[in-house]
Amino acid sequence: MKKTLTILIALFLVQTGYSQLVEEIDSVTVTASRVPTSIIESGRSVTVLTSSDLENAPVASLDELIRFTTGVNVNARQGFGVQTDFGMRGSTFSQVLVLVDGVRLNDPLTAHFNNNFPIPLSEIEQVEIIRGPASASYGTDAVGGVIHVKTKTFLHNENQQGFESTGRLFFGDNDLFDTDLGVTGHFNNVSVSAAVKVASSDGETLDNPNFTLNPVAQETFDNYFDVVTTTAAVNYRPNEEWTVNGRLGWDSRDFAAKYFYTRSTFDESIEDTRSFWSQFSMARSKNNNTTELSVGYKTTDDIFAFNPLFSANEHTTDRLFLNLGNNTKLGEKGELALGAQYDRREIESTDRGDHENYNTEFYGILFYPLNEEVNATIGARGGRDDSFGWKFTPQLNLAFNKDTYSLRTSVGRAVRSGDFTERFISSQILNLSPGRNIGNPDLDTESSWTFEIGGDFFPSNQVLINSSIFYRASENLIDYTFTNADNIENATNLQAGEDYFYATNISNTDTFGAELSINTHFELTTTSKLLLNGGYTFLDTSNDADAVSKYLANHPDHNINFVVGIDTKWFALSSATNFIQRDQEIVDAIGAEVQDSYAISHLNASIKPGIQGVRFNGRVNNIFDENYQEILGAQLPGRWFSAGFGWNVQ
Repeated sequence: MKKTLTILIALFLVQTGYSQLVEEIDSVTVTASRVPTSIIESGRSVTVLTSSDLENAPVASLDELIRFTTGVNVNARQGFGVQTDFGMRGSTFSQVLVLVDGVRLNDPLTAHFNNNFPIPLSEIEQVEIIRGPASASYGTDAVGGVIHVKTKTFLHNENQQGFESTGRLFFGDNDLFDTDLGVTGHFNNVSVSAAVKVASSDGETLDNPNFTLNPVAQETFDNYFDVVTTTAAVNYRPNEEWTVNGRLGWDSRDFAAKYFYTRSTFDESIEDTRSFWSQFSMARSKNNNTTELSVGYKTTDDIFAFNPLFSANEHTTDRLFLNLGNNTKLGEKGELALGAQYDRREIESTDRGDHENYNTEFYGILFYPLNEEVNATIGARGGRDDSFGWKFTPQLNLAFNKDTYSLRTSVGRAVRSGDFTERFISSQILNLSPGRNIGNPDLDTESSWTFEIGGDFFPSNQVLINSSIFYRASENLIDYTFTNADNIENATNLQAGEDYFYATNISNTDTFGAELSINTHFELTTTSKLLLNGGYTFLDTSNDADAVSKYLANHPDHNINFVVGIDTKWFALSSATNFIQRDQEIVDAIGAEVQDSYAISHLNASIKPGIQGVRFNGRVNNIFDENYQEILGAQLPGRWFSAGFGWNVQ
């Protein structure tokens, strides 16, 4: 580890990455609430990643870039965007809400699929990472925060005309094929786009801990994956008042899923998911009012084969989402957003059964400048979910802005109900083998209050410092606890005396955290610049029952991230690094270990041949060949070389 830290310090002095420029923080419009404001007016801790960040960072997928954002912890089961859990501020993955152009993406089967973005990187224009609760603005699940992906078509710039294309093509170790390309056309009042992403590999060949322990296990297994994502979209503006957006998307993933969800010696899992995504929105802006209707529909087919000796579990989920909202400008000062939201979720499953769930909510958000320096945002949402009844979630944000600093504070409540997996997983499987997850249909609703203070500081035009401290008090948090079958009263398919991971409400949980990030941007010459971005996150989670849970405290205690480097006329060098310290976990039976500390670093080198927008790239994932796991048992890739080229032609 000492050698690794020495190399990290050396890399810190020469690497490149993304940085939010100080002079832009007051001009970037975000939707931390449903009222568009600048970041410093929002009263929230917000990071904005742009399409330029995605192009320049040494990453293969969006989740890899988000990994290096302060306040976010990423637990991956495989590299290259195959499957990742997002946590924010110590939350579980199911407590992070993911939006695409204002429409919910979270899958009703299980929140493990939150990273299955139906949008290739080449189609993404902006990603807003909003830390802290946002249930008042966006509804249930927004406990730890919100990741809001906004596409190029949705954020169309009316001054753009003609074609543009962005993409990359990489080949690498283990027969890796990684490509992401998109084309957009702007023609007067119409914009159209199409994009595709493919990531496939035979995977690394790994020793199989199950060999000799179950009759079908081979001595080795391949960590293969095959991911294909395609999308097409249109933006139509018939006149100055109306805007219409439409999108279709398809996502297919076939991958080895060994130990992704269990710690059983019978786990020889593979998984195949197919998702169809569609969304539509229409908005009318006239005088001081903007009214918008957004509709999203997602259907997913999932086939999970735990072991060839058993029948595969098959699931089909459907989600219909509607939001009708109106924003009214209050003179030259404030803005009021009012709206209603409807969410219907359904499942047909061989191991969970057939179920449906409905949710209807109403909300109001008021943004109002109290004077030239102080902005207030107050919001509330009330609604009924047929799984937990009526709930009310308020939120208050305050921002105090001066020339060289901005102070902020917020307090808000968030709620979340159990998904279909937490409530019903394995309920239809006869004689369930020990060590597997079992659902609980009697789960109560999660509820939490979060209190935060923080600030943004601008000591110069080249330096931006963000800091926050927060405290979250939670009740009835849902997690899987290691429980003996004799103590589980609402499941009849368990083996007496054996232990299972049982979905349970953990009575009270407290999370305290602190975040610090520093962003700098230096112009070295007229054609070269140095970018440095570093951050530190501290988290401490405790519960009064001392329950041994599966995901609740599966976050780093200390998380250091930095993305730094140099960009010149002829070449660029970029690297992103995470240093993680967390609680160690070991299961000897399957050779599984989550280390108490590890460092992950990716490197990308680019040569610019003088052809506008074209780069030749060499990329190394996991430079130090760290042997590590973030979900116990799910082995993550070692050092992985790839090379190719990219383009951005306008």
